[in-house]
Amino acid sequence: EGPRLYMIMEYIEGRSLLKLIQDNNPLPPANKKRVLSPLPKDLTASIIVQIGRALDFAHNHGIIHRDVKPSNILVTDDGRAVLSDFGIAKAIEATELSFTREGVGVGTPPYMSPEQIRGDELTSASDEYSLAIVAYQMLTGQVPFEGNSSMVIAHKHLTEPPPSPRELNPNITERTERVLLKALSKNPKDRFGRTGDFASKLVESLETTTKIHLPKLSLKFRLQ
Repeated sequence: EGPRLYMIMEYIEGRSLLKLIQDNNPLPPANKKRVLSPLPKDLTASIIVQIGRALDFAHNHGIIHRDVKPSNILVTDDGRAVLSDFGIAKAIEATELSFTREGVGVGTPPYMSPEQIRGDELTSASDEYSLAIVAYQMLTGQVPFEGNSSMVIAHKHLTEPPPSPRELNPNITERTERVLLKALSKNPKDRFGRTGDFASKLVESLETTTKIHLPKLSLKFRLQ
């Protein structure tokens, strides 16, 4: 069949961003809904700028991730953020939060862009939208669109504006809200266009002085 490309990833000593969010919020008593609190803005800035930079690197090599979400972001104990599971959406057949039907995009509904849901051809702006949802969740404690089914969530992505981040977390500034909402524009052309640009603007708006760890990036392929 000829040569095949596959990706090899290093072993990461740490935990996923999803686990980090959950660990920051203890389980509530029985029969109580778990309400997640925001993560510190310094931590949010550090993770988002690292993942934004990683996505830019991938996009420059012709790769669209298509499944950016907290469980696919790994964070080491020293604060290094690593984006994992490139292309995993192609491998997922049928789960509660995945689409595989003809004409419907593949991914994880709470983090999918409108164009991804429609099954349109994707650009880097789709990953930017997903990363903005991750940032929104880190800063407010919840994703902008929730529902009791994948189709309900998808419909909200397509038709409803995201709730004001400042209404969910009064500590968010107007400047940060503007950055988040721009990256969450329904039309891909109205977003920043590059995930690194979105991340940079978000960090500027958060006015954090924390030093951000930026390791050397690389893509490792091996022929089989």
